Amino acid sequence: MTGRGFTGRHHSPETREKMSQAQRGRRLSAETRDKMRLAALRMSATHRENISRAKRGRSLSLEHREALQESHQRPESRERHRQAALGHHPTPETREKSSQAQRGRPLSPARREAVRQAARRPETREKSRRSRLSYSAVKMTDIERALYGEFKRRRLDFIMHLPMWGRFQPDFLFENAHLIVQADGGWWHRLPRSRALDAALEKAAAETGWTVWRFSGTQIKTDAPGIGRAVAAFVRRHQAPQ
Repeated sequence: MTGRGFTGRHHSPETREKMSQAQRGRRLSAETRDKMRLAALRMSATHRENISRAKRGRSLSLEHREALQESHQRPESRERHRQAALGHHPTPETREKSSQAQRGRPLSPARREAVRQAARRPETREKSRRSRLSYSAVKMTDIERALYGEFKRRRLDFIMHLPMWGRFQPDFLFENAHLIVQADGGWWHRLPRSRALDAALEKAAAETGWTVWRFSGTQIKTDAPGIGRAVAAFVRRHQAPQ
């Protein structure tokens, strides 16, 4: 189907370029869009399969790929894609097909190692941390949000989810007082792997002069103001002089 119109005619490169220029910047009316949707719905399964087969194995030229990349990077293109995604609700059948397509696709050893190396880079860790910090309070868990509010209300200086000792990201870090505060959810911290990580964090903290305080979800929901007062008192008592 490449270079062929519906009448079977071959268009010259000059004609195709003129047609492309004529289409650029042209907004379709609502009626035209509806007609195109109806035409797509009426397309037979055989016709769709023929189009799919025709497109398989078609490698794009370097110029075409660069043009697509440049188009996708434009702010207006990103906004159109975002708006389209907001209004797009895939059916359960489509989601299941996508899930099945992803299953059983193992990464090659080289790809897995590249992913591991990328995750270990300091700049990658810092980018992940800043991304987490950019989340609004709505993105926090309920118990984290409760402590966040108490600490802010008392004007305490803290950092959330800062990478520590290569493998840990404490919930709240009070650097000036060498204090870590963990908001422990219920089921997660009952898992054997989670308990092992918690013990390893406390061991690393003790070896470097840090104090770790843990509060369960029940404690936080019952008395968040009391926890805020206790943390504030500890920070003011142990913070290094300015």
